[in-house]
Amino acid sequence: MRAVFFVVILGSAIPLVAQAPRAAQVEAGWAALEKGDGNSAAAIFEQALASSPQDPMLLFGAGAAAYLQGRYADAREKLTLAFSLNPRLISATEMLGEIDYLQGDLEGAIQRYEQALPYAAHRAPSMQKRLEAWRKEAGVHRKLSGASTGRFSIVFDGGSNNALATHAIGVLDRAFQRIADQLGAYPPNRIQVILYTQQQFRDITHGPEWASGVFDGKIRIPTQGAAQNWERFDEVLTHELGHAMIAGVAPQGVPAWLHEGLADYFEPEDVGQALARAQARGGIIPFAQLQQGFGRLGAAQARAAYDQSLVAAEMLARAIGPRMAALLRGLGRGQSFSEAMGLVGLRASEFEEQVQRRLKP
Repeated sequence: MRAVFFVVILGSAIPLVAQAPRAAQVEAGWAALEKGDGNSAAAIFEQALASSPQDPMLLFGAGAAAYLQGRYADAREKLTLAFSLNPRLISATEMLGEIDYLQGDLEGAIQRYEQALPYAAHRAPSMQKRLEAWRKEAGVHRKLSGASTGRFSIVFDGGSNNALATHAIGVLDRAFQRIADQLGAYPPNRIQVILYTQQQFRDITHGPEWASGVFDGKIRIPTQGAAQNWERFDEVLTHELGHAMIAGVAPQGVPAWLHEGLADYFEPEDVGQALARAQARGGIIPFAQLQQGFGRLGAAQARAAYDQSLVAAEMLARAIGPRMAALLRGLGRGQSFSEAMGLVGLRASEFEEQVQRRLKP
């Protein structure tokens, strides 16, 4: 979702990029942003800013690169300055609103969009749609309570879910350390967690009926039935935490099968049972069909996709251990899976062949 948002916002700034002075000197920076390579783009724009620190387009490029890297404080600083120097840069305001939203300042994100919307021209329809979704979410959240720890900010129904929120923070704290050890990285940004009623969850996420949790930049979990099945609640919470921590290492570029497979692996889901189901089902889903999110799939198709993804992710995790962070960072920089696998000394084609052999009955 963040990757799609970023591509759209960047594309809306292209006309101004073309008009920017010294555009030829930083063409590689814009190309890196379009590819999703935040590291390369950051280096190029920072070098250019050394000689032109008040150039709004260079500041926008540097802010966009920091956004891709998950360095939201740096992104906010540069994007704010870029917009102050060039109020035509509505793209900077959109990205700032998204940063507000991801960091839990929903009211701030709404206010920023409301102020920018009259000047948004061709971006107005998409901004209006985003704003309406945020207003709906804010209407729900105003009825909820909040609590924060060093790593987590959690929103919940203070009238009935205080004990559940305390339990959730304990689960998250314990799982964070374990997952960080397995990843080989400690994502720096605070993670937002929202505990909903079942109806609130459906109204806000619009997820498939089979979904028991969502990560879309924030962890969203329905609490219905939690007290009757604490083990399942903890698994769902840990699964979505896995997504959040993967996104903290690589905000974009990770194929769905690896995202979902690792999140299942971190729960931990039973790999033996997943393998048995996959083998009994017969047929192997091509990895090319597992690049996008599973929310578009029906329940049976999703189960098959999750099973195969878990088997593949478990094999990869056992092969590279905490070097997983290096692989994810490569993907986050815009490298292909084959290129990123080379960073950890593996060949993607050989790995896929090994997965296929293991999945055969």
